[in-house]
Amino acid sequence: MKVETQASRLERMMRKHRTVETYRVTLPPVALKRKDVKMLEPGDVLLLELEHLELLLVQKDEAKAYLKLSSGQGKCIVLPPKEEKKETHTKKYELLYPSFGRVDIAQLTEDTVLDLPKIDLSRVALQKADETTIAEGVLVESEGMIALEIKKVYR
Repeated sequence: MKVETQASRLERMMRKHRTVETYRVTLPPVALKRKDVKMLEPGDVLLLELEHLELLLVQKDEAKAYLKLSSGQGKCIVLPPKEEKKETHTKKYELLYPSFGRVDIAQLTEDTVLDLPKIDLSRVALQKADETTIAEGVLVESEGMIALEIKKVYR
């Protein structure tokens, strides 16, 4: 029989009542045909149509903030999300998020500086809206634009 101590009850309570919010750090979503998602292979290159690195904080399939990289390594400034047309899933297309990982933030406010030491900008996971990882890759430059070269595909 397990004896519950005050410390274990406190730990369980803190897990239940989170004091920080968790966000995904992603690039803007990419719409791909569903049949092309199924045919992804290592070595494929997805053009992301980005001239410079734009990072988003995404929570539950909604962009909550835009991140601007500052000159300090691993530092970002939080800006309000850009007003863009809301892309949705269709029968033909699926939205995929090039994700760099997750970050916990106590309070998301404009102009705060975030330290992203755990985020590796060279490793990118290509995720569906439900956060299922379908592929991993690296950022490359193609035709003057940022692209994602697929290194590993999960089936």
